[in-house]
Amino acid sequence: MSQPPPRRSKGRAVPPPRPALPVIADDDPFDDFGMITLRLAPPLALADFLRVAEALGLAHVPTADEPQRFRTPEGVEVAYGYRNVSPLPPHAAELLICGADGPNAPAVLALAEALLAAWPRARWEADPGFAAILAQRAPGRRAKRRR
Repeated sequence: MSQPPPRRSKGRAVPPPRPALPVIADDDPFDDFGMITLRLAPPLALADFLRVAEALGLAHVPTADEPQRFRTPEGVEVAYGYRNVSPLPPHAAELLICGADGPNAPAVLALAEALLAAWPRARWEADPGFAAILAQRAPGRRAKRRR
């Protein structure tokens, strides 16, 4: 017979502890590339991102649905202000880096590390297969789970 879950003083159940490295599930069954999402708080102003993009050698390649899309010389794409599933709080900004599980994975990782170095308070999310790689390369970072 199992024990009932522990209760707080007001009778609500205490949530179970989170695993050490939570990851998000792939929310788009039709995409075939890994994604890294960097959530930045305090928000990253577009002007600040443009300065970093220029310093990193990113080319501006806007699309109809993502006017702030950029590409590295290796072909890695990053979108500024991307809103995937959950709405972001007003104090956060979001970057999406595509191609994390393809042949450009080393370049994706290098770009993610450069962006994280530029904003040390950023938090990252990654698809399940790539989260472990990021955790090994950036041990001080913690993944956040999408709700």
